[in-house]
Amino acid sequence: MLHTSETTVVLVCRQRPMAVRRIVAVLVAVASMAFSFAARADDAAVDRAATQLKESDDFRVRTQAALSLGASKSQRAIEPLCSGLEDSNITVRAAAAAALGKLKKGGEDCLEKRLEDESNGTVKSSIKSRFDAGRSVEARSCPCVR
Repeated sequence: MLHTSETTVVLVCRQRPMAVRRIVAVLVAVASMAFSFAARADDAAVDRAATQLKESDDFRVRTQAALSLGASKSQRAIEPLCSGLEDSNITVRAAAAAALGKLKKGGEDCLEKRLEDESNGTVKSSIKSRFDAGRSVEARSCPCVR
């Protein structure tokens, strides 16, 4: 009888079902831990960027933190970005608006409120481009505006 590798695998699986089950269980456990670790790493990155956006004295660090939050794909980034719209630096405010647009998870209330108060044309343009990109102004979800 000729055994191809596929036939051999089938025979081994039939002869040792417990061994196969153990291997599958180990693989599932390892995959689960890997996903869990990645989620914790993402949460830590969002927390670090949020802290930098809020506390750094350097506007370049705050700007980069805002852009990082926008790329995070995390719902948790909305509140720090909404706060970033109130930054004293024009570049940081524009980056926070652009980041909310890239994030695509909400923040329309914050942007709308900032658009009313904003005096800088660059920041206004960044906010307007968020709305012009087809986002609905009615989809309100920023937790920082009460």
